[in-house]
Amino acid sequence: MTVAVVLAGGFGTRLRAAVSDVPKPMAPVRGKPFLEFLLDYWIEQGVRHFVMSVGYKHDLIQSHFGASYQDVPIDYRVEDEPMGTGGALLCSAASLDQSFLLLNGDTFFAVTMKELIALHELKKSCYTMCAFESSDLKRYTPLHLGDNDNIVSLTAPNKNERRAWVNGGVAMIHPDMLRMPAPVKRPMSVETDWLPQLLATGMRAHVIRCTGAFIDIGIPSDYFYAEKVLP
Repeated sequence: MTVAVVLAGGFGTRLRAAVSDVPKPMAPVRGKPFLEFLLDYWIEQGVRHFVMSVGYKHDLIQSHFGASYQDVPIDYRVEDEPMGTGGALLCSAASLDQSFLLLNGDTFFAVTMKELIALHELKKSCYTMCAFESSDLKRYTPLHLGDNDNIVSLTAPNKNERRAWVNGGVAMIHPDMLRMPAPVKRPMSVETDWLPQLLATGMRAHVIRCTGAFIDIGIPSDYFYAEKVLP
């Protein structure tokens, strides 16, 4: 059974100009919350259990979805204070004993889950990130990749770099990753705090290069564009 941990606890500060009264994942698109589009897609891909990490105005998310959605059970982990993506991941996935899907609650990426799982298992990876190619290297941190599509590091773009593969907000994670020493920093980011430290220990981390539809509703312009991208 595939389990998905959904990080839906952020404040959505940059989106306040367009949506101010609900958590960012609940921002309405075509008359329903963005988060519904996300859950619908991954249920269709085969997810059969969600663990939802919630924080800001979490009661609105919990009251909307309840204990299940489309007959798929949902467990909630409530952040009493901001933990960052890394802290939320540790809290939400601590009891999981099999590889699980990690999703950003404000990002939609049309990834084929069977292909992601197959690559994750083939490469015996602890962390398999779905990446897309972007020219917006001020907003997204470029990935430095090896010959086997292994993640070498996350790097600042050089002045001649125009496009790079970047994190698409979807990953498959082996529980061994959660047993490795994590930074003591709080709040903690998976991408900028935890992943570099784990790479330094020799953890196997790879990317799968994806070309499916992608939208990150973190800023108003992309939020308004979501209607054209979401299925």
